Amino acid sequence: MLWSTVIIAILSGLTYYFLGCCCPIIYWLLQVGFLVLLGLIVQFFRVPNRTCTGGENDIMCPADGKVVVIEEVFEEEYFKDKRLQVSIFMSPINVHVTRYAASGKIKF
Repeated sequence: MLWSTVIIAILSGLTYYFLGCCCPIIYWLLQVGFLVLLGLIVQFFRVPNRTCTGGENDIMCPADGKVVVIEEVFEEEYFKDKRLQVSIFMSPINVHVTRYAASGKIKF
């Protein structure tokens, strides 16, 4: 998010330098557009604190969104067996952070 803020600040400064005096309407429209863009970037990449109320053996949902498909698929890389696949749709207003669904050790 820091780089987005820096880039938008540079673009804002460039529009002030080139359009501030000669085209004030275009300048202010671009400034409002940059501000809206920065707000959308901050909203999309936010990381709120979450508290999990599940137990030690519970599996929590790893992402915000809506579960759209739960189906049995054949996993051919590691387990080489049938497993349940849970597909989650995340809209642009959801938090786009994936968390650990369960504790454990990574083997593969």
